[in-house]
Amino acid sequence: MAHCYRGPGANSFGGIGQQIPPTRDAHHDLQTALEEWVEHGVAPDQLITTKYVDDDADTTTIVFTRKLCPYPSVARYNQTGDPSTAESIVCVTP
Repeated sequence: MAHCYRGPGANSFGGIGQQIPPTRDAHHDLQTALEEWVEHGVAPDQLITTKYVDDDADTTTIVFTRKLCPYPSVARYNQTGDPSTAESIVCVTP
């Protein structure tokens, strides 16, 4: 993921300098997730990150999405569904 910028991984989740997430909600957007946590006491249990076809700020074509899991959990394909969507990824503790 190239430390949150560029690279081959799903590197967009609403961080500074990143592309706008496909949905501005607490699952796709880090800022919204932090606002929900601080202002309403609802901590995120995972985030959905997005990989676009390029890193241009105006690009909206999605290549794939993944889940960002809280440590020590890791993201794993659940062996069913489309492996290019976050819905097919689960957070598991190794």
